[in-house]
Amino acid sequence: MNIVVTINGKRRFVRDRTTVFEACRDTGVYIPHFCFHPKLSVPANCRMCLVDIEKMPKPVPSCATRVTDGMVIRTNSPKAIAAQKGVMEFLLINHPLDCPICDQGGECQLQDLAVGYGASATRFGESKRVVIEKNLGPLISTSMTRCIHCTRCVRFGQEVAGDMELGMTGRGEHAEIMPFIQNTVDSEVSGNMIDICPVGALNSKPFQFSARTWEMKRSPGVAPHDSWGSYVTLQSIGSSIKRVLPRDHEEINECWLSDRDRFSYTGLGSRQRLLSPFVRDKGSLKPRQTEWQEALDAAVAKIEATVKEHGPEQVGVLLGPTSVSEEALLAGEFIRALGSSNIDNRLQQRDMSMDGSQGGIPWFGSSIDDLSLLNSILLVGADPARELPLLPLRLRRLQREKKLKIFSIGAQDIGRQLSLERQRLLPPSQWPQELARLLLAADPSSSLPAGLQSEADADAAADWEVLRQGSTAVLLGAEARRHPAYSSLKFMTQRLAKLCADGYDGVLPESCNTLGASLAGGIPHHGFMRDKMERGGKNARQMLAAPLKLYILINCEPADVLEAQQAHEIFQDAAVIHIGGYMDVARGYADVMLPAALFGERKGAVINLEGNAVTTEEVVPPPGEARPVWKILRMLGSMLRFENFGYRDLDELRTRLISAGDFGGLLVNSLEEEFVPTLAPAAEAADGEGTAFERIYNVAHFGTDQLLRRAEPLQQTRIAKLDRQAALHSADLAELGLKDGGAAVLRVPGAAVDCVVRADDRVARGCLRAPWGVEEFAALGAAGTVRVAAAAAAAEPQQAAAAAA
Repeated sequence: MNIVVTINGKRRFVRDRTTVFEACRDTGVYIPHFCFHPKLSVPANCRMCLVDIEKMPKPVPSCATRVTDGMVIRTNSPKAIAAQKGVMEFLLINHPLDCPICDQGGECQLQDLAVGYGASATRFGESKRVVIEKNLGPLISTSMTRCIHCTRCVRFGQEVAGDMELGMTGRGEHAEIMPFIQNTVDSEVSGNMIDICPVGALNSKPFQFSARTWEMKRSPGVAPHDSWGSYVTLQSIGSSIKRVLPRDHEEINECWLSDRDRFSYTGLGSRQRLLSPFVRDKGSLKPRQTEWQEALDAAVAKIEATVKEHGPEQVGVLLGPTSVSEEALLAGEFIRALGSSNIDNRLQQRDMSMDGSQGGIPWFGSSIDDLSLLNSILLVGADPARELPLLPLRLRRLQREKKLKIFSIGAQDIGRQLSLERQRLLPPSQWPQELARLLLAADPSSSLPAGLQSEADADAAADWEVLRQGSTAVLLGAEARRHPAYSSLKFMTQRLAKLCADGYDGVLPESCNTLGASLAGGIPHHGFMRDKMERGGKNARQMLAAPLKLYILINCEPADVLEAQQAHEIFQDAAVIHIGGYMDVARGYADVMLPAALFGERKGAVINLEGNAVTTEEVVPPPGEARPVWKILRMLGSMLRFENFGYRDLDELRTRLISAGDFGGLLVNSLEEEFVPTLAPAAEAADGEGTAFERIYNVAHFGTDQLLRRAEPLQQTRIAKLDRQAALHSADLAELGLKDGGAAVLRVPGAAVDCVVRADDRVARGCLRAPWGVEEFAALGAAGTVRVAAAAAAAEPQQAAAAAA
């Protein structure tokens, strides 16, 4: 319903029940403001948006005043302008005059408004107040003397991120924004506080003092570290990316960005970058730097010798999680032209029994925006804050707007950011049984996977009564995909979704281009756009279970697979051609190292979790002699005399992708009717001292790909440090006689790891969190069951010192 108001002498139709500020904004009238943000609540504490309203004796804050029919509003009357100038004078009383050295200079809201509403000289002659700086961690720098107490950062943490990490203490001139005592800001989306700060109080610590906003070139891009596909703006000078900021896109990331997408660019300048080709001579332990032609000749010789001696089936390609669709397309054509189909991008999936039995490529099941149509969601084996940091933000907003009910089955409490209707905290081995109970509550005649016996209970029946009403999504997370009984979980969630009144099932893809790589031919059982292969190849698990003679690693390292230690040992014994961005790990096993362009240095197309293709462009040139992966593969293919391999530019490859037509029909979650899953046997614990715990199948927050692992600011965060320590429920810790932060030994068959173990009641009883993707736990391999025991007394002081560091 619209009403009529008068704004600055003009009659306007505006929405009823809206605020004066929004009414003016919607009709093109600007009102100065600081504390207002469209995604946050309205505190009305900056007072900069004061306006003059007829019949009101004093100016009122427009952000907190609702319009009424016939209201007369003046934003530029002498009374309004005098009020706004008075507020600006008070805001500038204690603000330091340090604009020339402030990182916010040139994009500062206070600086802009001071020009329009500030006086040319101050009447304040007393000493300005100074506020002690706060340590908010390695990502956010502070200059709290500049703070104007708009509380945007406080409200963001409380309302959007779900972690109230900052608060305001004191009154009047003693008011300060500060974290809780001795705490830093540690959420997965903390960098957004930098964006919403209207002054220079909160700035990016990695970016600090490195460039000015007007010096930098701005280029659009897509975030490379998860399947959410956040839109970003990359700011660069010359050949260096200086900053990554969110690009507004209401349907995807709104105006937010996760910390890993914001700060991962710092890994591009790592001292471990592979900047030129290297070749390892026969009998030599150390690779030597060489020219491109010699390195390519060496790679071709390795491939030809392996095919001639052992056949093409002994060559395999492992695609890393940051590979774009064109790279996956050319890698698939390359390996198949060689006579093999050994290629896979699903490096962390254990159960591959569904290969060839799915109607298409598994995906999210709907668009991100369609989440607003749901009444309930069931998450199975998902930790949204770890996998897709922007998903909890979207779900929190939906829970504020409507009564979205969220259910969870997993090994970790995910209620830190979300309000959960019900949560089942269970060891991974019990997830199939819990899903079976829910399925039997929905339909007592449902068939269950072989080897699974269960009965419905009262709790399952109560949950089903909620899930069956309205629109429901059943989503499998990354921990479910890494589960040895993934096919059984998928089988039951599919049937459960079909029994809902209006439901669908889906998965949360693990990397930025899981869908694109699979559609482009980066899987062994299907070629380009799911072309059937006459003869399928080996998947990633099979390539490591029965080692090959030659591996071609593209944007891939041992830490990208669950069997990291095993993979490292296999690569040392086999011939390896490493095409990637870093040399520190690869130099231990690679025979040929070819430097590749990374995020921001290459063109490419990615497909996000909702099935939308987005192209990215080259923002800065690759450093040193690095080249895009597609060019490297094209050269290798040409030297091997493959037919139709003479692509002149990336556009030819992209044309092949586009000419394939609509791929939406290839994104299908359903399994074929004849597929019958078999429940995997429970993992056995290693013999020896200690109590057996089931390991939670999660990867470190900042350990999911090669770029994140070299982003030093992210690796210095508290989140990253905690991921390098094991975690048990406090009750389990007490039963073991261990103290929080004490030393422990983790044992699996053939290996033992000394580590620090801490108490975390978010972990289910009987479970151990020792994430993949970090060096500390690489020796545990893919073991699903680990024995935990107290460390020897001599080792404990060393572990405690490591924890303190």
